[in-house]
Amino acid sequence: MEIEDRTVPADPGLPVRIYRPHHARGAIVWLHGGGFVMGDLDTEHPWAARPAAGAGATVAL
Repeated sequence: MEIEDRTVPADPGLPVRIYRPHHARGAIVWLHGGGFVMGDLDTEHPWAARPAAGAGATVAL
């Protein structure tokens, strides 16, 4: 699986992590809770990586 960190242009920039399994089929947009108070790419990493690996879908976190 390829994992890529990117930043969506905004003010301030929005960090995004993309999980791309080899031969991916479909996509999932992962929107975690936390109300902009808690949680980030690293805390959600294990939860987003599982469906990418298990379902073979690209996941954008």
